[in-house]
Amino acid sequence: VIKVSKLTINTSKLALEEGSSFQLNVIVLPNDAANKELKWTSSDEKIAKVTENGLVKAIDPGTVTITAQAVDGVKKVQCIVNVTKRNIATRIEVDDISQNIEEFSKNLVCSDF
Repeated sequence: VIKVSKLTINTSKLALEEGSSFQLNVIVLPNDAANKELKWTSSDEKIAKVTENGLVKAIDPGTVTITAQAVDGVKKVQCIVNVTKRNIATRIEVDDISQNIEEFSKNLVCSDF
């Protein structure tokens, strides 16, 4: 039976805003390993959760370690995730633009064309 000898992750550090997600991917070596299954865990699910397929979901500001471990042994790889507060200023600007467009359309008359 060929066991996993190495895991490589697509990024070892990650910055996410709360509410956003990122797909982590792991290459399992050797290619002919008998069991390539991984177990994903988060050091603090109040900050970020990870699905069984490596999708990281940022919840609250803070720093966590996401770990992928080979089920057939002790090989593991980690990604440090820094979750920051969502920038709401962008959202407020969009809301202001929407309000301005609404007011503009109320005052628009056909003779303006």
